[in-house]
Amino acid sequence: MKWFMVYLYASWIVLAAVTTFEEPVFSQFFFGGLTMTMGYLTYMLIYLGMKQDRVAKSH
Repeated sequence: MKWFMVYLYASWIVLAAVTTFEEPVFSQFFFGGLTMTMGYLTYMLIYLGMKQDRVAKSH
């Protein structure tokens, strides 16, 4: 689960850097899609993390 959180934070940092350097191109994406994209990514990471925990406990 720790690696999922690391990946999540890394994704936030990468997206923030991209929007900073490519602001004219990504401004619409940043305001329109970033929240949905990161929300979906967070949901998937939590779901996969819980799945991993269940698999680890069953072994």
